[in-house]
Amino acid sequence: MATNTDDKGYRRMLSDRRNFCDFVKHHIIAPWTEQLDAESLELVNTRFVTKDFKGREADIIYRARIGNGDVVFYVHLELQSEPDFTMPFRLLVYMTELLRRVFAETEDKARRRKEFRLPAVVPIVLYNGSGKWGCVRSFKEYLAHHELFVPNVLDFEYILFDINAPKDAVFLDAPTLVNLAMLADRKGEPERVLRRLRKALKASRRLTRDEQLQLGAWVSDVISRKIKADRGTIEQIQDAFERKEAAHMTYALEKAIDELERRGTRKGRREGRLEGERKGRLEGRLEGRLEAAMAMLDEGFPLETASKCSGIPADELAQHAAGRQRI
Repeated sequence: MATNTDDKGYRRMLSDRRNFCDFVKHHIIAPWTEQLDAESLELVNTRFVTKDFKGREADIIYRARIGNGDVVFYVHLELQSEPDFTMPFRLLVYMTELLRRVFAETEDKARRRKEFRLPAVVPIVLYNGSGKWGCVRSFKEYLAHHELFVPNVLDFEYILFDINAPKDAVFLDAPTLVNLAMLADRKGEPERVLRRLRKALKASRRLTRDEQLQLGAWVSDVISRKIKADRGTIEQIQDAFERKEAAHMTYALEKAIDELERRGTRKGRREGRLEGERKGRLEGRLEGRLEAAMAMLDEGFPLETASKCSGIPADELAQHAAGRQRI
């Protein structure tokens, strides 16, 4: 389960079946995704309480139908902001509990028939962390010495979608609410994040008013988390949200981004100026020590003594002395 403050944002956004369908169709490559339709999706109550994961729940589960409604299956989405090496076992627990519930809710007569089958469950992990995922993808890899027992061990492989893996263009080519939100949430230096926010806002003009407001709230959260904007900037954005006017909100966000970019430019210039001054002082001190060392050599002091007093290596002093004699 994601631990960042954006967990609720992702869950709220992807609990809308149209947004979930957009995400699956654009980013999950599998034959069944082409037949998926938002109208066939039904959000499932995910409050599975188990002995091993008491109080925890799966993030998002949809019941879906494809093929004129003949094929019923479940899509299970977990949201992660950091790697979880227990993920194969967690998914197994959640999927087993889901299937147990389906089995229990099926009439005894129906489930005893020869043709009875449990529905498939497709596990997906959406990862928005800054580092590599680095966790095993299949359940058998979570079993010790599994290679000795294949194909007789339990196994499944979950789908992993890392929002930082594709290029920005992948999200901008299909500027849906989900894609623009994930674009804004991608990792990067503050300057890059700001550029992405501007692109997301520009592309958001194709969204509905309600979607623009949702994206605006998302962008505001990104600014507060990743850019560390000052209180005045955040209050300005929040005031725009309270008016619930998409155009005013977009203007406020763009103005805030402009100010943050200008502030970053001023900071860069100031840091560059300070670095130049520091470098100049260091060069000046070095030049002074060199002059003092040359004066000691002129007075007949040994090279090693001049080097020790000035802190300049003896071989460098020898080169300077030789060069001065040639002149």
